[in-house]
Amino acid sequence: MNIGHHAVLEDETASVIVKTGDDLDACTTYFISPDKPMVGRGKRLSSADLCGMTPLEQMTAMFALAREEGRKPVVMGAIPFSEETRPALVLPCDVLYPSRTQVLTDKTTRHTNTAHFIDRIESERNYQKAVENGLTLIRQGMIDKIVLSRQLDLTATRNIDSLDVLRNLLQKHPASYVFSVPHCLSDNTQTGVFIGASPELLVRKHGDFVYANPLAGSVASHPDKAENEKRIAQLTASAKDQQEHRYTVRSVCDVLAQYCDDIVAPDQPEVLTAGPIHHLSSQIKGRLRYSTTTALDLARALHPTPAVGLSIKEYDQPYCPRRRQGARLLCWRGWVVQCRR
Repeated sequence: MNIGHHAVLEDETASVIVKTGDDLDACTTYFISPDKPMVGRGKRLSSADLCGMTPLEQMTAMFALAREEGRKPVVMGAIPFSEETRPALVLPCDVLYPSRTQVLTDKTTRHTNTAHFIDRIESERNYQKAVENGLTLIRQGMIDKIVLSRQLDLTATRNIDSLDVLRNLLQKHPASYVFSVPHCLSDNTQTGVFIGASPELLVRKHGDFVYANPLAGSVASHPDKAENEKRIAQLTASAKDQQEHRYTVRSVCDVLAQYCDDIVAPDQPEVLTAGPIHHLSSQIKGRLRYSTTTALDLARALHPTPAVGLSIKEYDQPYCPRRRQGARLLCWRGWVVQCRR
C-alpha cells in the first residue's frame, strides 16, 4: 500500500507574530488559499507535544495517530527555515472547509486596533549598511541578487484580535494565501499567533506532479486605471525585474530537476496582482521521478528561493540565510494531506 501526499506549502513575503488577548481561539489554525479555505479546529497533537523530533518525524507521528483514531489525515502549520527554531505543526481535532465569504462575514463582535507606538528592531543606519554590503557583494560577483527586510515591533492600544487581522488580510489580498498559526512554547503555552499573507506558492504536490509559482520582480499598484496599466507595462519591460525573475525561476527549476523529469516553465512571466502589488509570475510544473518524494522533501530543498533570500554563487558566504544573524523571519506555511493510493 503506497502512501502519497497532497500538499500546499507557500513561501513568505510579509508576516507578523501577533501577541493577542484572551478573546483569541488558541486552538484554531487557518490556511486560506485562493481556491481552498481550510480551518483546523482544536488540537489533537502538536509540535509542542513532540519536542526533539524533526518536522518529518512529527508529521509521521501525527498521521499515524490520525489513522489510528479515524481522523482526517490533515496536518497544518508552519516550519521555519532555521533548524534551531521549533516548527508549529498541529493535527486538528476537526477540519472545516468554509468559503472565504464565510470567514469574512463572521458576526462575532470585534474591536478596532490602533498602533500606539513602533519600536524599530533594526536601526535605519544598520539597514543602510546591509544595503551597502549587499551591493558590494553583487559588484564582487559573489551573489546575483539579495532581498533585505526590516522588522518592526508595534504596540496597540488594546488587545489585538487575530481574527480581525485575518479578515483584513482576506479583504486586501484576495489572490494570496492567508494564514494564522498559533505560536506556542514547548509547554503548550500560547504566546501569540503567526499571521500574514503571501501570494507565492512554494510547492504543491498532487500525485506524481509538482507545481511551483515563484514570484520575483514587483511594482506597487495604483488606484488610477491608466497609471496602473502604465506601471504594469513598465514592470514587464523592466530589464532589472526580468533579470531578477529569471534568477528565481532558474533556481527553482534547478532544484526541481534533482527530483523531477519533464519540467515545464514559461519563456516569459505573467503579471500576478496580489493586493497592492503587481508581481512577475511563472507557473512551473514537473513530474516526480520517484513517488516516494514528499512535499516536505521538496520544500526543504527549495526554501529559501531567491525571491525571499538571495541568489548566491558561493553558499558559504555570510549573507547566506543559513549563516547570517538577525535574518528575516522565513518559514513555509500550509497543509499536508496523507492519502492512500
